[in-house]
Parts: sequence; structure tokens; C-alpha cells
Amino acid sequence: MPVMGVPVPVRDLSDEALMDLLCVTSDEVGRGSLEMALDHNDYPFIDTILREDRLDLEGGTAITRRIRLDKSGQARWVDPWEPDDPRQVDTVYPFTMPWKYLQTQKTYERHQVLMNAGSDQQIYDFVELQEVSAMEDFCNELEGAAWSVPASPTEKAMWGVPTWICKAVDATGTGFFGGRPDGGTAWADVAGIAPCTSDDGTSSIAGGKARWRNYCAPYTAVNTTLLKTIRTAFKRIRFRAPPMISKAFEKGSPYENFRIYTNVNTSVLLEELAEKRGDRYGANLMLYEGAVVFNRVPIVGIDWLDADTSDPIYMVNRTFFKAIVLAGDYLRKSKIYNEANQHNVYRQYTDLTVQTGCTNRQRQAVINKV
Repeated sequence: MPVMGVPVPVRDLSDEALMDLLCVTSDEVGRGSLEMALDHNDYPFIDTILREDRLDLEGGTAITRRIRLDKSGQARWVDPWEPDDPRQVDTVYPFTMPWKYLQTQKTYERHQVLMNAGSDQQIYDFVELQEVSAMEDFCNELEGAAWSVPASPTEKAMWGVPTWICKAVDATGTGFFGGRPDGGTAWADVAGIAPCTSDDGTSSIAGGKARWRNYCAPYTAVNTTLLKTIRTAFKRIRFRAPPMISKAFEKGSPYENFRIYTNVNTSVLLEELAEKRGDRYGANLMLYEGAVVFNRVPIVGIDWLDADTSDPIYMVNRTFFKAIVLAGDYLRKSKIYNEANQHNVYRQYTDLTVQTGCTNRQRQAVINKV
């Protein structure tokens, strides 16, 4: 029996033991529990593109790829006795993406830990709350960057989908005219290659490398004309329709690489159009388990694009659009540190070194209001 006034020690409460306890408990907090505090409907970049089995792991000071952008000009009609002129033409260009760094932190005060160290469940709940709070901010920053364009290539934030898949600027911009994300104001090139030198997103686009552009098209309203525009883009960028809709959701299926992303309002309008459609709309637009699909490719409505008044519809071929992560820095948790000038404060960091890369912009498209 305990003596009155003398507490029974539940566990070792030394500083070293508390830090070990926090480390072990933090490792036990599962990723699945993090959803409880996330305030957005969906995190499609994190859930699908940054998924561990889909991302590319790399090293080095930057990410470098090579792409063929020119014709070699080797083929020609000849006379049988015509002298030959053997030569080799370099048609491949390197492009480089800088690493971007994201971190979040969890901070614990020693007295808080002591107050919650009475049982395994109590300390678990306490640490889980800190983990959820830190990772919510982390996920919001990462997903927000995934659907936006940094002010310039040297900004701290990761390059998002609109950095690589650029919109039509006016009503003439139908075709492979998606060049630089801001028309060249701060983005003279994309990853070191200039797709054009003037008139981005219009039929007057000029200069640069024509093969380093995405397909874009304007639209004015969600109607049958838009369906024709989507159908045309589908063929221009060689989107692949799965033989059955379920294949598009099958993990590891090549058809899982094809997705159409838009904001919530546009996805709702497309659903309404699918509900009202008659034979004149054809079989391209339909509902599948409450979601709308076009030619059996899912259309994902995400609230991250709600603020974009151009109501863009991004057609992303994830075979060529990847999240690239520095090997050894994929959601890496640090040890728990004792702050030097605050002896009762402990801190732990989670780090991610990441960037997006598109190895074929011609296989991507965006349709937007102008």
C-alpha cells in the first residue's frame, strides 16, 4: 500500500526517459489517424501523386532529366548513286528542377509531458494531438503548392501542376500553346528550357521549343460544347480510356495514371450535365458511384482549385508527371531535441525534400475559361 502523500512512480520521468518516451510514442502514431484534423475534402496530390509506391527517389544537388525536342533530319529521299553525308545531330536537351524543402515541427513542454505520462493511452493521445496539428499544417502547405504557381522559379515553394500545364490566355489559344505559367514575366523558361518567347497561351505563340508546351483550350460554359473540347483534348494528348471504369481505380493499373482535375463547382456542373444528358451527349460523360467520369476517366473535384475563377480542367497523365523526393528525406522524423535556451522545451521536426517534374508536357492538357 502506498504511504499517504508519497506518489507511486508510474515510469522513469528523467529528461532522457521523457525524450525516449516521446520518440517511441511519436513513431507509434499511425498516418491513418491524421485525417481527423484535416479540413479539406481531399488531398489528391499527397494521396495519389506523392504516394510512396509512385514517387521517384533521387540524389544530387538538383533533379536533371533529358528530353528530345528537335528532329534529327536524317531521313531523306535520295538517288541510288547520290553521295551520302553521314552526320549525327544532338536533339536532346537537359532540364533541371531545383529541390524544394518543407518542414514542420512538434513542440512539447516538459510539464505537459509529465501531466500526460500517467498511462500509455494518455501519453499516446497527447502526442497524437501534437502530431495531427503539425501534419495538418504540413499537408496544407504541400497540397496548396501542388495546385498553384510560385511567383518565380526561385521561390521556396514547390512547382505545382499549373507550373507545367499552362492555360489558354484568350479565345484563340486552342492547341499546343501552353508555354510559361505567367506568360514570361518571371518565368522566362520552365526548368531551363524556353517553350516560347512571346504570346503564351494564344495561337500567336512564337519562339522556343514547340515540343516543350502542353495542350490548352478555352471554354465559356459547362455544356455540350465543352464536352467536345474535352474530347478533342483527349485525342490530342493521347489520353487512354480504361476498358472498364473500375480499372481506373485499381492500384497499380496503368489506367490509374490518367486523371482529370477541376474545382468543386465545375465538377458539380459536370455531374448535373451527366444526369440530364440524353443520347445527343453520347456515352463520354456519365456517373460512376456518385462521381462523374469522362470516357471512363475519373473527374476529381478538389476544393484547392475553388479560388481559380478560370475554372480550369486539368488533364494529367501521371505517367509523365511525377513527384520526386530526395532519397533519405521522405517525411523524415528527426530525433527529439532539448532546446538549448529553454531547458523544459523539446522539439521534433519532420522534413520533406521534394519537387515535381514533367517529362512530357505534350501529354498534358488544361481547359479553362477566358
